[in-house]
Amino acid sequence: MTLKITMWNNPDDLKKRKYYIPQENKNEQTFKEYWDKIKKKKK
Repeated sequence: MTLKITMWNNPDDLKKRKYYIPQENKNEQTFKEYWDKIKKKKK
């Protein structure tokens, strides 16, 4: 038995994808600010 694995996802494409868009309420905006701050530190 031969197993063939194909790569169908490019990691760069996944980085650009948006899975969730925060809503306009206080908690979600706070989480967004926190997450943006973390992403800036990684660069």
